[in-house]
Amino acid sequence: MMITLGLLFAAISFPAILSAFTHGRSVRFPMLLLIGGLALIAVGANQTPGAFQMADLPDIVARAFAQTFN
Repeated sequence: MMITLGLLFAAISFPAILSAFTHGRSVRFPMLLLIGGLALIAVGANQTPGAFQMADLPDIVARAFAQTFN
């Protein structure tokens, strides 16, 4: 679940960062969102070291969504 939330937060932060740069606004919140997302990914990956590979990422996300919406 942590990896999925981290990926979601990181993905949301990129358009927010670009929007803040183009409109001349502060990028504090989007950068916090990116750092928080990366931290969630790191903590989720360190909970079970060696258990996840990059090829397993779609299955991890699908399981997290299935647990949440089921």
